[in-house]
Amino acid sequence: LSINVSAEDYDITVYNEHITADNLEIMGANGGKATFDPATMTLTLDNYDGNELDIYSESLITLNIIGENKIVSTNEYNSSIDTSGDLLITGTGSLLLQDSSCGIYNFYGNLYIENITLTIKDNKFGAIEVSKTEDGQGTVVITDATINIDSTRSGIEAKENLYITNSTLNIKAKQEAFIADKEIMIMDSNITIDNTNEEEVSNCIEAFEDVK
Repeated sequence: LSINVSAEDYDITVYNEHITADNLEIMGANGGKATFDPATMTLTLDNYDGNELDIYSESLITLNIIGENKIVSTNEYNSSIDTSGDLLITGTGSLLLQDSSCGIYNFYGNLYIENITLTIKDNKFGAIEVSKTEDGQGTVVITDATINIDSTRSGIEAKENLYITNSTLNIKAKQEAFIADKEIMIMDSNITIDNTNEEEVSNCIEAFEDVK
């Protein structure tokens, strides 16, 4: 792998290959491509079939999904999408995340999922985990999306709030389907939860402040 260190590095890695000003398009290992537009800070997956993404930015990054996309982690300790900072996942296509520690792990920032069909399965830890290091981070917002999760642990964990609007979620989890340290709000959505398994779970939905 050759990286031009003089080119601007956008702190986005598509399976060990850095996005830079001289390298804005990376092909998936099994087809499709990932293309970055610096003007809009948008990474587009176009029928991408490959390995994990690392996205680190102080600005909002948009992950635009076109066609049928698949990310399979190279080992069970890597997240399919590992990110810090705010991330918006949107588009007209579908995204499958498989064989990872977490499907999506956000170290600090907020996660927005809109319009797409997202499937996460065979993950070692929580399917979606959003952490925080300071106030204003740690919220998950899901709008007009379809999300299917088959998790060996929890479904969606937010260190702040979880908001779901006009969406369909099918959650199969051995632990809680939804966890938020503050508020969980579900509006005009169709939610199916299955946690009938060998681990006894007292609550499918857990919020430390409020559930609406």
